[in-house]
Amino acid sequence: MTKLLTACWFSFALLGLLATGRPALAASKKFTLEIVSTPPGAKISIAGVSFGVTPTGGGPLVLTDYPLDDKVPYPIKAEKDGFASVERIITYADAKALAKGNTFGPKIWQIELPPMTEVRREIPVFITNAVPGATVFIDNVEAGKSPLAANAIFVRADATSAWHNVTIRLELEPQFRTEELALQADEVFRSVGTTRKTYEVVFSLLEIQRTYQLEISANESDAIIELDEKEIGRTGALPFRHALVFTRESSQAWPSHALKVHKKDWEYREPGKLVGKAAFQQQLTVEAITNAGKGVFQVKVTLANPTHYATPIRYFEIAGGKLKLVVTNALSTIDNKDGDMIAPGVFRTDLAKESLILSRMACLPPQPDEKAHIFFTRPKWETPLASGTNPPTPQLVSANIMHATEGTKEPIRSEDSRDTDPFVTADGRWLYYSSDRSSGFRHIWRVSLQGQIGVAKISKDDSYIHLEPAVSPDGQLLAYSARPANAPANVPFSIWLANEDGNANKEICEGRCPAWSHDGKQLAYVSQNKIFIMNADGSGSKEITSDTDAQVLYPVWAPGDKYIYYCSDVGKDKAGNRQFDLWRIHTEKAGEPLQVTSNDSLDFAPLIVGRRLYFFSNRGATGDGVEALKICYKELPPD
Repeated sequence: MTKLLTACWFSFALLGLLATGRPALAASKKFTLEIVSTPPGAKISIAGVSFGVTPTGGGPLVLTDYPLDDKVPYPIKAEKDGFASVERIITYADAKALAKGNTFGPKIWQIELPPMTEVRREIPVFITNAVPGATVFIDNVEAGKSPLAANAIFVRADATSAWHNVTIRLELEPQFRTEELALQADEVFRSVGTTRKTYEVVFSLLEIQRTYQLEISANESDAIIELDEKEIGRTGALPFRHALVFTRESSQAWPSHALKVHKKDWEYREPGKLVGKAAFQQQLTVEAITNAGKGVFQVKVTLANPTHYATPIRYFEIAGGKLKLVVTNALSTIDNKDGDMIAPGVFRTDLAKESLILSRMACLPPQPDEKAHIFFTRPKWETPLASGTNPPTPQLVSANIMHATEGTKEPIRSEDSRDTDPFVTADGRWLYYSSDRSSGFRHIWRVSLQGQIGVAKISKDDSYIHLEPAVSPDGQLLAYSARPANAPANVPFSIWLANEDGNANKEICEGRCPAWSHDGKQLAYVSQNKIFIMNADGSGSKEITSDTDAQVLYPVWAPGDKYIYYCSDVGKDKAGNRQFDLWRIHTEKAGEPLQVTSNDSLDFAPLIVGRRLYFFSNRGATGDGVEALKICYKELPPD
């Protein structure tokens, strides 16, 4: 039988060869395909038809009696989640050459597909933070609230590309700062290994805002409540409540808030103590409020009517060409438990007879009878001041006026303070001055000249020294000079502006000795030994004196604001030594300054009252001491 079949096949083949000129082949033949993928578990399709999954436990996917046509290529494709798909083209010719097995039955062909590249990997993560309930975002997609178990999905484009990091963000606003962390693929894969164990992510979430309820009560209503120098309300019958918010940008300590409660003409007294203060002040800190352990932080303030004391204030009255000491009383309040007075020592006259301190003078507004009340300062020391020596502060000169020293010599107060730079407001209500009476550093103080209130500290920053107060003609703005208290001697002073009570202060330029024009629109000041003029808001500064190596101090405006008088040691005495004299310069027209005084004497600190120019001078002195200084005056030269 076998011989018969063989003979028949040979006959048909021979007939085909004779008819076509080539052997006659069958259109297709069946093969057993054994398909292997790396890794296993891949879905296999041939020419778009799915045939199953390669076994994950080992071994190939077996397709029996699969027909292959010699005219058609067959694409085999392997796909698996997380891996890039691969494809291999098989043909009948490949099968015929590579298949093994039976001669007449289906032959077995083992097909090994190219390795598949992993491009996506899911890693279980557990996300926690100290304060639960934060919103978790994974690659900018909201995933839930912390603590949270989720999957971090790492992807890459192909085998040669790096894995993309997974970004996890936690938000718990506004109390906490948003935090974001990029999970590095290599680090995560190394940590979890092949077991795909959970990767833990812990956030700290820095707390950047805390809000407390502040409750303030006082025994008196309508007391002003300030927080960080801004009024937030007033006391009343019911406690005043305010949301107290603390914020910070880093892990540093929480900042504090400054609380102040005060009422005009009232003082604050600590319970059980005799201490009287102008205002209740307290630094509110997170630590103090937290330690209080209450949902509401309560502050109770006790205000009391101040007890007034009559305090002597001394000044000199000039009338009829003579200088006479006048003693009057102003009301002041208790300063401390020893009962010392606040106001004593304002322009003290309790030291060496006939001695003055080289400091600015001030004057009450002229009265109808042309009496002038001149305020000045006497020194606490007796440093010799030889002719031609540069004084520690500005001074003046002029004609014939007697230097009288009548009056009591008893000390006003035994304290060691220096009170200088007097300035009387245009309405004659207030006397401003500079003193080191409270902290050892000089600050601006104010005392009423109407006998109603004691002195008050006006300048706010204890880290600065403050000199030379000057109040605008309308009484609204205070100009003064200031410098950091511990700054080296070569650090210049700056001009500052504030409200008349010292609040809302701001630095406007470098300089000192501010002086207001009579119309209140301009300020003159000294900087780098030159006189400048600027607008009242600090803009439009211009220089009106030329460069010189001489000292320039204490500019004052003449009536009409056309001229400024000042003192300078640009001149010299007969011996060739520099000597302070008074000078005048036009505020608008360029030109050389006019020398107003010159007689080999020290002329310093000009003060203009009406058409008279008052100043300090040591002219006619018989000795070289400060005690030789006099207050002199001369008529203003014509315009």
